[in-house]
Amino acid sequence: MKKTYFTLLALTLTFAGFSQLQQPIAEGGGEAPTWNQGIKAPGDSCGVYFNNYVGLNKTSNVFFEALRAGNVAEFNTYGGRSQHYNTPQPIEISGIQFYAFETNPLLDSIMAITILHDYTSVNDSVGVELARDTVYVTHQTFTPVLPDIEVNSIFDTPVTVTNDYMVTVYTPTDDSLKIIVSDASSNDGASEGISYLVYNNPNYTGHGYYNNFTFYGLLYDLDYLINPRIQYDLHDEFILDDDSICPGVVSGACVTYSQMPIYSDHQYNINSASATDHILWLWGDGFQNTNLLNACHTYNNAGDYTIQLNDTLIRNDFFNNTCVAKTSQNIHIIDDPVPAFSASTGGSIIDFTSTSSNYDSLFWDMGDMTTYSDSVTLSHDFDSLGTFDVWLFAYNECGVDSIMVQVTTDDVGFDTEDLNFSIYPNPAQNNVSIDGLIEGSRIELINLLGEVVSASTAQSSKEIINVNSLSNGTYFVRVATNEAQITKKLVVRH
Repeated sequence: MKKTYFTLLALTLTFAGFSQLQQPIAEGGGEAPTWNQGIKAPGDSCGVYFNNYVGLNKTSNVFFEALRAGNVAEFNTYGGRSQHYNTPQPIEISGIQFYAFETNPLLDSIMAITILHDYTSVNDSVGVELARDTVYVTHQTFTPVLPDIEVNSIFDTPVTVTNDYMVTVYTPTDDSLKIIVSDASSNDGASEGISYLVYNNPNYTGHGYYNNFTFYGLLYDLDYLINPRIQYDLHDEFILDDDSICPGVVSGACVTYSQMPIYSDHQYNINSASATDHILWLWGDGFQNTNLLNACHTYNNAGDYTIQLNDTLIRNDFFNNTCVAKTSQNIHIIDDPVPAFSASTGGSIIDFTSTSSNYDSLFWDMGDMTTYSDSVTLSHDFDSLGTFDVWLFAYNECGVDSIMVQVTTDDVGFDTEDLNFSIYPNPAQNNVSIDGLIEGSRIELINLLGEVVSASTAQSSKEIINVNSLSNGTYFVRVATNEAQITKKLVVRH
């Protein structure tokens, strides 16, 4: 759209003849505003919108005034209207909306200029101009159904502001362009002092933006329905103290949330006085907390969960006023360690393999005063016969668990092909034959206590040993030479 530029000098100093300035007078209206629908549309709508702070919160009845009061030859020449808005955090502004119509029967439309300025508190006036656009008002009849006479202006390039700002509608034409205002007789301005008249007379030196309430007080305590088109960040995530914790730890999962300043500003959040009342924490396990900036939760079961934060801002947008800002983080609840292992059978050297899970470290106790750390697989040589309680301990940051397995050794020493024998019958009742011996090897019968109950020396490759005097039970036959020894199990059953 073609831009038309005008110079507006922001001066608020009083000047000679200021008494000639008079407040604008409403020319008509006096009806409560309506917005086409009887109910607000539900849902999550958090994008760009026109912030209708004045229309939805500070307007009991709507009136209309001439945007330009008088012509350029008169001292009492107001060329426009302006509204001051807070900037609690960076806000992107991409346009301006206002409500207007024109009454000139000779024209199909009348030009209006929308301007975005910084606000300066030094003079309670406009600062640097940031953007402007030109639009044409084509509506020709007043109606309190404001969406029917809305005028939307979109800037070529959005502007992000970090200081308070002012949005202005201005026209260089005559007074047949009418703009919608709130009700001064009801003091709709609420003494907030955020509306301004733009005095523009090239023949007079007192150009500038004049605060209505400062200059006219309660007699002209109203606002102009001029809405900035805005968007802003609704959250900056939240802090999760630890994303991996143990189950059953009371209040083990803690979150910290810093609400964006926009939630506490009455110009942007209808519920600014109770800004935290719409905070919802969903812990992912069926439980929730509300209305808390900081919260802690106890997880009783291991697993992976998603913590979701919903924070609702009720904005000044009639058709989509509920904006639910959502953000989430994942948390892992650690499983308890589960120890488990397998062991080979037979012989004095036994192989062990850990099949544990959810552990950080392991500790083995072999039951014979020998220990190992962090071995998943190992081989251990037991130096005596017997049954041993082998313990495996599994550790992680949430604790320790253990398991015990009994292993029995039946072959202490070395297996060799040269030193091999057979025993029969097994189980034995009276006598047991030992065949395959090396002459001169030592033969011992050992009980489960490790005690030698019989000993002899092989005179040939086969020896017969009487077991009538032995009690029923399990014994070990150990055959040894100077180089090696082999032990085999024998069962005596009378």
